[in-house]
Amino acid sequence: MTDIAWLPNHAYGAGAVVTETAGLPLWRCTTAGTSAGTEPTWPTASPWTVTDGGTLVWTLNTTFREDVRAGMISTLSSFKSANPTLLRKVWFVRPESFTTGDLPAMVIGNLTESIATANGIRQRQMDGFTVEIIDRVADNLESSERGDLLVDAIMDFLTAAYHMASGTSIVEPIGVTDGDTGAIGEGTNLFWYSQIISFRAYIAEGRV
Repeated sequence: MTDIAWLPNHAYGAGAVVTETAGLPLWRCTTAGTSAGTEPTWPTASPWTVTDGGTLVWTLNTTFREDVRAGMISTLSSFKSANPTLLRKVWFVRPESFTTGDLPAMVIGNLTESIATANGIRQRQMDGFTVEIIDRVADNLESSERGDLLVDAIMDFLTAAYHMASGTSIVEPIGVTDGDTGAIGEGTNLFWYSQIISFRAYIAEGRV
């Protein structure tokens, strides 16, 4: 996100988006102008707007998808740190191959989203959000027991972190299904299998 960080003495057109120099959240230019020589004090409460320089006005921009992904990464990383032998890797996106040293691993997957607007409130809901648990196939019983253990171990951890994205949104697990299998890298006779935890993530933003 550093390539769109706020800049001093810079002309911004309406619709431009920047991050704070410290990172997220995003701010959207709703009145064009030139930024001041020093970064504005970004609001931490409603009405979520700030004047920058003479005429430039910033308004808080939606960051729901970034917040959900970042919250899940942080939550899974905390679990990994506390359980380094139970979970060895957290992948932000699916890699081209899995190596034996990186398993068991978790992969943040589908971010399918639906949006509904009613009475001036826009509600965004990820109803296809998934985290995939990847492990090496040993024999059917061993791999099944190991996968079930990891699902059970992390389910309460994820359920308790329902505000992992923000204080005004909810992220909650809603189911577990068996996933795919495949080879671990090319030219190997080792295979991985997966279990998929499905989530619902939603927020009512108050935007039309």
